[in-house]
Amino acid sequence: MKYLQPLRSRISRLIDRFEAEPQFRLYLLAWAVFLIFISGSVLTSSNPFRLLVPGLSYSFPALDSREDIPYFTLSRHDHSILQLHEQMEKTGDLEQDARHLAYVVRSPFPLVQGKSRPSAPGYFFPSLDLAVSRFWMREGDLYIDVDSAYLNKVLHRHRRSVGGESEENVIRIARMYQICLTLTLFENFSEAKRIVFLKDGQRLESGYMTEAVDTESVQKPKANLKDAKTALPEPFDFTKIYVR
Repeated sequence: MKYLQPLRSRISRLIDRFEAEPQFRLYLLAWAVFLIFISGSVLTSSNPFRLLVPGLSYSFPALDSREDIPYFTLSRHDHSILQLHEQMEKTGDLEQDARHLAYVVRSPFPLVQGKSRPSAPGYFFPSLDLAVSRFWMREGDLYIDVDSAYLNKVLHRHRRSVGGESEENVIRIARMYQICLTLTLFENFSEAKRIVFLKDGQRLESGYMTEAVDTESVQKPKANLKDAKTALPEPFDFTKIYVR
C-alpha cells in the first residue's frame, strides 16, 4: 500500500489543478483532441491531414437510394394476377436488375425471417429464375436465354417436394411464372418493346407468332394448358414474341 501513496497524492494534485486552473483544463482538452486525431489516422492507416477532409478517411453514411418498383405475381388465393410494389435499388445494369426482378417475382415480399407471412398475398414459385442463363437488350428487344435442362430439373424437384404433382399442373405453374416475369420486365424497362424467350440460346420457329402478353391465359390456366400441350409441351412457351 505504501507504493500507492505517491501515486494517489499525484492524482490528487492533478485533480486540484484541474478544478482550480482553467488554463490547465484547456491544455488537457487540447492534448485529448490531439491524441484522438493521431489515433484516428493510425487506425485508418492514412495521413493525419486526410481527417480534415470529410469523406476521405471515413465514408459518409449510405443514403437509402431504393426505388418503389412494381412487379407482378399471382394471388395465393385465386391465382389471379396481382401488381405489388417493393423497395429495390436499381444499379442501371440490365443483367443485374433483371435477375433481381426475376427473383422478386419468384419470391414476393413481405418476408419475416425468410418465411412468408400468412397474410402475404403473393404466390411463391419454384426457383425458375435460376434457369435463366442471361438477359440482354438489342434494338428494343429484351432476350431471355433459358437453360431448358435446368428448368426441367427445377420443376421435377418441385413435383417431388409437393408429393408428385401432375405434369400438367407443373407446366401451368411455369407458364404463369413466365407471364408474371414478362409483365414485370415490361413495367420496369420502358426501352423494351418486345421480349423474346430463347431455349438454350436458340429461337424456336415452330408455331411462330407475335402477340401482346396474354393475361387471360393465366386467368384460365386450363385452356392455356390445353393449347400448350397440343402446340409445344414445354414448361415455357418459346414460340411467342411478347410485345407491349
